[in-house]
Amino acid sequence: MGVHDPAIIEKRLWWGALGLIAVIFSTTFFAGALAQVPAREKHLIVLAPAIFASLLFLFGVGRKRRALGVALALALLLVIGMSLLRIVTPAERSHLIEYAGVALLMREALRERAARGLTVATPEPLVFAAVLAVGIVDETFQWIMPHRSFDLRDIIVDAVAALLGLAISAGVHRFAARGSG
Repeated sequence: MGVHDPAIIEKRLWWGALGLIAVIFSTTFFAGALAQVPAREKHLIVLAPAIFASLLFLFGVGRKRRALGVALALALLLVIGMSLLRIVTPAERSHLIEYAGVALLMREALRERAARGLTVATPEPLVFAAVLAVGIVDETFQWIMPHRSFDLRDIIVDAVAALLGLAISAGVHRFAARGSG
């Protein structure tokens, strides 16, 4: 038992996902203050959740699997960077980053669970449903907050982000399996 133990890695990944969800929910309560941040500094706020998720993932992976962790983090940042060029509003960008990060961390946690022989029959639909539920809860919080509103478009972006996070996870693992085979 140690840092290479799949149980410890899984626990760190779940804590990372919960931490990122906490960041998402916390922004609901001080979004007005974030709107006052100068435009030249907003990219730091938008990229913070992606960097947070990547660092948590890297710290959760043992040395043997460090290359896979680095590849996942770089893939996440690359895809997010490319996606940011195509998305119009900062809110959509942040949803894409945050929810893709949550999906990636959850899927990787379930991979660690499988490494211990504790498989989940349908991990991708479970992760997708969990991320979508987080998005719906987030929008519901916004609905009850003054000066905020429930936005179905944000939930659609959250769903796309969940699929993106799952695709990144699957793609990186396929790439890693090809390289080691």
